[in-house]
Amino acid sequence: MYIFYFLTNNQELTPLKIILLGLYFLHLVSMSFAIVVNRGHWVSDVTFTYLWLLPLIFLTHFLSLKILVIKNTRNIVKKVKTSNLASFFLIDYLYLNKFLVSYNKL
Repeated sequence: MYIFYFLTNNQELTPLKIILLGLYFLHLVSMSFAIVVNRGHWVSDVTFTYLWLLPLIFLTHFLSLKILVIKNTRNIVKKVKTSNLASFFLIDYLYLNKFLVSYNKL
């Protein structure tokens, strides 16, 4: 659930979303505690899992932002190339697929 939160267009935290995220994390913690008490896993295994998953949340968020930048760049370049202004503008690509549209002085 928390991974899909970052990938949606509506990223406002409503009270319902906060309650659902809280219940989800409470469920994860209680299941982990039950596994440790039941001797199904060691505490170190469960801790390693959480330490591995926390960076993945942020990695997913930043990768989705990069994908959105690439898609927007392609759409803008396509619109400028197909418009009547294509001969008047140069599109210079910069670092990380950001772009600069500059006026072409003929």
